This record gives sequence, structure tokens and C-alpha cells, in this order.
Amino acid sequence: NGKRRYIAFQANPIYNRDGTLKAAMTTFQDLTEYKKIEDALRESEKRFRLLTEKITVGVTLNGPKSEIILANDAASELLGLTSDQLLGRTSFDPAWKCIQEDGTDFPGEKHPLPQAILTKKPIRNVTMGVYRPKDASWVWLLVNAEPLLNEEGYVSNVICSFSDITERKKVEQLKTEFISVVSHELRTPLTSILGSLGLIMGGVAGEITPATRTMLGIAHKNSERLVRLINDILDIEKIESGKMIFHLRPLELAPLVKQAIDSTRSFADQYGVSFQCEIEDHLDNFMVMADNDRLTQVIINLLSNAAKFSPPEEPVKVMVFALNEKVVRISVTDKGPGISEEFKGRIFQKFAQADSSDTRQKGGTGLGLSISKAIIEKLKGTIDFTTSPGQGTTFYLDLPLLTDNIKNNQQFLLDLPGPTQNLATLAEILQRPSVDRDLKILICEDDHDVALLLYQTFRQLGFNCDIAYSAAESRHLLELNTYAVMTLDLLLPDEDGMALLRELRSREKTRLMPIIVVSAIAEQGEIEFNGQAFTVVDWINKPIDQARLISAIENAVRFGMSENKRSRILHIEDDRDLVQVVAVLLSGIAEVSSARTAKEAIKKLEEERFDLILLDVELPDSSSASLPALLNNPALGTIPVVVFSGNELEPGISRKIAGGLIKSRTTNQELINTIQNIFNGLKVPAK
Repeated sequence: NGKRRYIAFQANPIYNRDGTLKAAMTTFQDLTEYKKIEDALRESEKRFRLLTEKITVGVTLNGPKSEIILANDAASELLGLTSDQLLGRTSFDPAWKCIQEDGTDFPGEKHPLPQAILTKKPIRNVTMGVYRPKDASWVWLLVNAEPLLNEEGYVSNVICSFSDITERKKVEQLKTEFISVVSHELRTPLTSILGSLGLIMGGVAGEITPATRTMLGIAHKNSERLVRLINDILDIEKIESGKMIFHLRPLELAPLVKQAIDSTRSFADQYGVSFQCEIEDHLDNFMVMADNDRLTQVIINLLSNAAKFSPPEEPVKVMVFALNEKVVRISVTDKGPGISEEFKGRIFQKFAQADSSDTRQKGGTGLGLSISKAIIEKLKGTIDFTTSPGQGTTFYLDLPLLTDNIKNNQQFLLDLPGPTQNLATLAEILQRPSVDRDLKILICEDDHDVALLLYQTFRQLGFNCDIAYSAAESRHLLELNTYAVMTLDLLLPDEDGMALLRELRSREKTRLMPIIVVSAIAEQGEIEFNGQAFTVVDWINKPIDQARLISAIENAVRFGMSENKRSRILHIEDDRDLVQVVAVLLSGIAEVSSARTAKEAIKKLEEERFDLILLDVELPDSSSASLPALLNNPALGTIPVVVFSGNELEPGISRKIAGGLIKSRTTNQELINTIQNIFNGLKVPAK
């Protein structure tokens, strides 16, 4: 038929008994189709090799022990080794020099290859830095590993691909540096402007005329708008880079919502809008695990949006209610124009605005809802909305309740294990005026129910509290904060509580901090420590006698600082204008001295006495060893340090830090309150 065929011939001879050839049997088979398949496979392999060799992405084929079997030219180029040098190497090879994004060594067992082999699932988008021997340089790679399974379900091979993201990392670094500059160079002058305007409007410079007050009000209002814009832009950057910091703790929801409403009233007054708040009675003391500032930020954003879009004289309705036994909902309802159908799908996107024209009537950056969504998701909640065109919109956020068995404070205290309480005695203790309520207590307790009992007890007394569920967590919180009292369980999951107690008594910062032992083995601990110089206010056995516990707290904090000397603050800040503003702000509670550099501050600390340090970490000499030298200088001693800077305080920046405030986010009164609370917290038991 004129077509070429591929035939396989096989001839088998047949012999006579005497060995002579009798005949031959010939068989043949048409292999044309097999030949076509073979040619197709060969062509496919050729195209695949051509593809892998020409693409700029590094590709390796690895065996079931992660050893490299094949590698393309891009892989050799990116890793700085020849193909022959690559063959047989594994991710565990000690010759590899890999680092993680924080600069630490990348453990071989965490490499995507062994992870893909172990889990039999693809591992994608892992960032690592790799040292290249050929030119002694480092390259940042984005690595993916795809396991191939055989018929038995075992990993036969792994395809590993990696692309060069070094330039992207450089751009990210430039972006981070730019944001840091923006944060400092914009927030610092804005803090001075807002602080000065607030002082003038408060009458510090004398009486002002109504016309002047109006002009100052306009300046103050527009300064706040600029602050909100800068804060939103910086928050978006932190969200995208994964550097937004959250300080999670149990929070009572009702007071937080009420505080957010109070903070937004002046803004809503500009639009002639009021708020109506409805909170289910049994929710008054329900708690969520959240960051106070971040959750308040979300609620204020929802309230501000509702106020902007509500008609004048129409109230915005705020509701807090239990959606079910495990979830609480906060809803904000306005009677505005509603959200159009075409805008619904992008309302939580960055810079999304229903009216983005130059003539739009409502201000804003379009970043608030995007930031709010990221925050709520970080808190393991959800945010959404319902709307009716022309009738209004309800935004709501759902958060998991910290516990579902708390009905109210009194019931909670009575329901948990413990002796029958003398309610009259307990009520009498709660009403005593001798305890300073502006103090902070650290609860070190691994049992969540008991920790909540202590937390609720102290909160009912009016104290602020942090909870640590392990010795390690206690150390971390003690490094970041200054506490007036600490409760300690001796049976901790990661360490002997008595060993922690000895350590705290050997450290200068916590040597005199009152500690109340609350433990099932309190009596044994008391016997062991008998006769030793440890400041333990009381040893309270479980189940807890709450009247005794509250009395112990009262005894621990009743002794105040001497009132016959004026407190002194060292403000370490290079912006002279802000130094003057802060000095005026704090003049009512302390004498303020200043230093422009870390070195100058160290000299002052060695020569003078100070009760508190107010520190901007972005000083002219902070990039050198000066800032660490300041924070670890013996002259600092036990003086608490409050960071007042353009950037958020990184966890673990120093064991000396008592608190962190953000320029432009902190009002005059918040700064004053923070300093006052720190002073109130510097209580030591009488000797």
C-alpha cells in the first residue's frame, strides 16, 4: 500500500537427527505502532530536556532519599556547582550552606525535599538563602518540591524547582527601610504637632479666642486625618510582610466595645450621628483571646465608616450578642445608602472605595476594611456584611469565646472548685479603698480554668492582668513588662516552679517583686523555702481560698512609693520639638530631662538618678552598639523603660522594656496614663 512498515523477523532452524538442516521456521511481527510510540517518547524526552535546559528556573530530579539524579543548567548556575558536582548530593549534605529568612541556619530536615518525601505531599514556596562557592555569594531561592508516587504509593522521585528571588529580597529590604524612615520621619513631627495643638487647645498657653480655637480645631482634625492615613499605610505594609505584632490576652468584650464607642463619638459628632449600643446581659463578662489595641482598631473602623455613611440624626446601632455557645458577634448597623452590587466583591480589597472619583464626598483611603479583615482573621475570627440598597448596611465580626461556661463574674467565682465563699467578707474586701487599682499582675498557671479564675478575681478587683501558662512564657512577659505582683504555680509543664522562683529572686529586676504561690503543693514549697530570704507574700493551696488570695494581693500592693520626692524621667529622643512637647505634657507628674543619643543617655544615667526612661529606639547612634549598651548598662539597673518610637515594639527587644507606645497612635492622655501607671506599678513590699 506504499506505506513503510516496521517488521521484527525471527528465524528458528529445524535440524535432522544427523545434524543437517531440515527446515527453518520464520516468524515476523508488525512493530510499526510500537515504533511510533517509541519515536514519540524519544521526541517528548527531547522536548522535555530542551525545556528544562532552556528555562531559567532550576529543576532537579531527586531520588527517594532526596539525592539528585538529574539537574538542568539553571540549577547548576543558581547553586554555583557543576552538574557532576550536584549529582548524588542531598539536602542533608553538610557541604550545603543554607540559611532561613532570619539569617539562622536552615535545618536539613526542614528542607522541602525530605518534607515532601515524608508527607507525600507537595511542599511549595519555601524561601531559603544558599551560598554559592563559585563566586562566594549568597542567592535567595523560592523552592518547591513535588513528590511522584509509584503504584504501591511510595515516593519514587521528587521534582524540585527553585527560582532566584534575590532581587525581590533586595526590593523588599529597600521597602522595609523606606517604611522605617517614613514611620520615624513622619510620625515624630506629627506627634509634636498633635501634642502641641492639644496643649494649646487645653489652655496651657492661656486663654484663646473662639476664632483661634476654631482654626486650631481645623488644624487638629486634619492632622488626625493625616495620622490615620500614615498608620493605615504602615499597617498594610506590616500585614503584607507578616510583621504585624499581636499581643494576645484574655479580654472582656463589653468594656472594649464601649471604650471603642467612646473613642469614636467626637468623630461621629462631625456628621451629626450618635451610637446606640445593645449588649446581652450575660455577655458583660464574656472574654475573647485578642489583642486589645488591634481589636479596638477594627471596631473603631467599623464605627467610623458607619458614621460617615449614615444620614444626620440617624443613630448607628451597635450590638454584641452570642451567636451560639462558642461564638460572639459584634455588629454595626447604619441606615446609609447601602453597598452596590458591583462593589460587594471587592469591598475588603486594598484601596477599595465605592466612589473613587475626584468628587467623592466621603474621605478615606480605602484601606480600613482590608486591614480589619487581616486583623480579625489573625484573631481566628471572621468579618462580613449584609446590605440593602437604600436601607443601610450591617458589618459584623464573629470571634470565638474564650470559654463557654462563664455566665457572669460572681457565678464564675462560685462555680470553680474551692471552698464555700463567705460572700459578705469577699464583698467587703472588694470595696476596700486601700489598694491601688492601676497595677499589673502576672499570673503563672498552666491550668486554664484556674488561670481564668485568678484572672477574673483580679479583674473584678480592678487590676490589669497577663497570663503565662509556662515558665518560659513567664520569663518572656517579665522581660517585656513590669509587674506589681506575680502569682506562681509550683507545678509547671516545662520547669519546676521553685527553680523559677529562685531564679526570679536572683535577678535584679524581679528580686523584690511580691510573689504569691498558688499551688497544690504550696505547703511543701513553704517548708522547703523556710528560713531562706525569699519574698513570698503568701502560700495558698488549691482549691483556692479567694478571700485569702485577695487579702494577699492587697498586702502585696498596699505599700506605695515615697511621696516626698519628685519622680524623674529621662527622655531619650533626638527630635527637639517633641522633647519640649513631652516635657510640658509630663510636667504634672515628673521632672523630665533629655538626651539626644544613647551615649549621652548612658552618661546621664551614670551621673544622675532617674525613675523611668522614655526611649526612642531610632536614635542617631542606635545602629551601632550604643543602643544595646544602653539597654544592658549596669547604670540602668531596674529602671523601667517605655519605648516611645515610630515603629512597633518588637517582642524581646530587651529585658528592660516595661511598655511600648507608637508615635502618632498615642494621644497626650494615653502617654500620661502610661507613665502614671508605670509609676504606680513600682511598688515593693515594706522591709
